[in-house]
Order: sequence, then structure tokens, then C-alpha cells
Amino acid sequence: KVSFKETDSIEAYDAFLKGWELYRKWTPEDFHKSLPYFEIAIELDPQYGKAYAAIASVYTEGYQSAWDWSHVVGVSAEAMPGLAGKYLREALKYPTTLAHQVASKWYIILLFPDEAIASAEKAIALDPNDAVGYEAMAWALIYSGKPKEAIDYVNKAIRLDPLNIANYLYTLGTAHFGMEQYQEAVSFYEKAFRLNPKLGLVQRAYLAASYVYLGLFDKAKAEVDIPEIRDVRELYDLYVKYEGARYKNPEDAARLNDGISQVGLDGKINMK
Repeated sequence: KVSFKETDSIEAYDAFLKGWELYRKWTPEDFHKSLPYFEIAIELDPQYGKAYAAIASVYTEGYQSAWDWSHVVGVSAEAMPGLAGKYLREALKYPTTLAHQVASKWYIILLFPDEAIASAEKAIALDPNDAVGYEAMAWALIYSGKPKEAIDYVNKAIRLDPLNIANYLYTLGTAHFGMEQYQEAVSFYEKAFRLNPKLGLVQRAYLAASYVYLGLFDKAKAEVDIPEIRDVRELYDLYVKYEGARYKNPEDAARLNDGISQVGLDGKINMK
């Protein structure tokens, strides 16, 4: 079996590439559109590990970004972990860099930071030329309280995958946020959102909190005063549910919490 393709089926590989092209656009709509192609790839080759991993990653990213597809395919954010786990278990039967990346993210969610780093190491070892392994390591380090160490890994991912950098720029921003370098964080976040305005509500929470710490309250308000956010509590609750619990160190969670809690949709800043 050709290691790069990870399948002997040309048809399965072609279907996977069509899905992957959509996946790399990193928007809720394109992630959703990618799923049928990955499913076709699996039908054509039931041992196509990377296709399983790609579906697991779609549901994982949807869960992490607090996307709600219930109006599209009946899949809510709450349903995504079960779907991600189902496909990840299959993916790990035929391990790929992407499968280990997804596993690393779930170890973060489940509060096992050491295991998250170990899975990221497996991803990199399996294919040192695949950007997703370095991205996985960067996030594992950020949530483990080592944001400075994450920066080199993100830059490596950008060098390997320069055409799809919006998500990497967001990762860089979050590393600087963890280092309390809010001006640098804002710079990377703003670039990321210019390239991909649909990164997600949780990502906007980080940008809003960064603006608060810089005293840019009007800009902070603008980040939560958007049509898809009906109430600032919705954003805050999404942060609490999907983001805050992932940090190993309470002070890192508090940094985002304290920032976003100061922003209100009514234009007032609640200084506590």
C-alpha cells in the first residue's frame, strides 16, 4: 500500500482529496460538505484510516468551535463528541498522523495533557512532513501551560502548509494570549479572521478578551455583537463548556474568563 495515499483504491483516494480540499477551507459549511466525500472513500476502502480520521476531525473541530449543524443535518454540538469518538476508534485501527492529532485534541478535552503531548509526538514521528502533527503539539503545549514552546511548532506547520494558514494564525494568537502578549495576540487573531471570518465563536472570545486587556472595549464589544450571537451569555457559556475546562492551569482558564466576562452586548463594560 502506498504510504502517502494510504489506500490502493484510486477512486477512494480521489474522493478523499475532494473532501480534503473542502476540509482545508476550515469553515462550518465546507467541513459539512467534505463529509460525503470521506464517507465515499470509506465505502470504497473500509480500511482507509485517514478518511476515518478526517471525519473524526470534522466532528471534533465542530465541537471545539461550538458550531451547531442541527439546522443543516440534525447534528448539534452536543452530538459531535459521540460521532467523533466513533470514527476515531476506527481511525486508530489504521493509524495516521491525522488520527493521532485528533486523539491529542480529545486528550486535551478529557484533561489528560501528558497523553495529549504523547499523541502529538506520535503524529510527528509518523510523518514529520505533515503540518497537522505540529499543530497538535502546539495546542497540547498551550493547554499544558507552555505557550512559548508552542510557537516553534506552529511556525513549522505554517512552513509545511503555507496555503492554509488562518487556523495556524489563530493558534499563534492563542500562544501569545497565554503569554499575556495581547497586542501580538490581536495581530494574529485579526489576520486569521480576515482570512477566515467563520473560524468560530470560541475563537472570537479570545479576540474579544485580548481587546479588553488592551483597553479596546468598543472592539471587544464588536466581536460579540454579531448576528449569530443572541446574548453575551451564549458566548460566555460556550467558552465555559468548550474551552475553559481544557487548561491544565486554573490561571490560564481565568485569563480568558476574566477578559470575556467584562464584555456586554448592551455596550457596557462590566468592570469587576
